[in-house]
Formats: sequence, structure tokens, C-alpha cells
Amino acid sequence: MREIKFRAWLNHSKKMEENVQNGIMKQGRIRTFAYVLDQYSKGNLDLMQYTGLKDKNGKGAELFESDLITNPSRNGGKPHPIIWSEKYGGWCGDYGIHYLIAPELNEIIKVGNIYENPITN
Repeated sequence: MREIKFRAWLNHSKKMEENVQNGIMKQGRIRTFAYVLDQYSKGNLDLMQYTGLKDKNGKGAELFESDLITNPSRNGGKPHPIIWSEKYGGWCGDYGIHYLIAPELNEIIKVGNIYENPITN
């Protein structure tokens, strides 16, 4: 069974908050996931779902939606984000062309996320 986890980028404080499915600390109190969803609907935070996959870099870094990955056989090895693709019904790398990442996990390395490490051209 796949683990269900979310993290959130807090737009006002420019901070990543982990495991928000358990709630979030706000002013010294735990706020419920319903609070997290309310803040998401108001645009105060961006939610990212855990893909259930890990990269190859020996640490087995968990891969979340909006993480930046490199893959030497794709996009010239340049970083690109992970997205959900309805067309492919799975988590994909996106560099203008989408590809399912699960079959290529032995090549993928997590290098950051789009919030803390934006891609520059």
C-alpha cells in the first residue's frame, strides 16, 4: 500500500512544511488538515502530494509533486519538475515532453523543488 503524504509551500513565509496531512503548526497550535485545505483553497499555500517513489542517489530521497529531478537520458540532464499526468495516468517528468518516471527511477536524482530551487534558463 502506498503511503499518503503531503507537504506544503507556505506562500507568506516562503517555507516548506512537511507532513501536513497530520495538520500544521500555526501560532503554537496544531491546525487540522481541514485548515490546511482551507488555506490551500484561499491560495495561501501550495500542496504537493508524495508520489510513493524514491530517487536513486543512495539516500532514497522521497519524490513529491513539484520536485526537480535530473535524468541523464532526458532533457540533456537538466532539472525538470515532477507533475501528475492524466494522459499517462502517472507521475511524469515535464520538460515540455512528459515521460513516466517510475520505469526510469534508476536514473533519476532529486535536486530540489520549484519553490526553493527555481529553474533558470
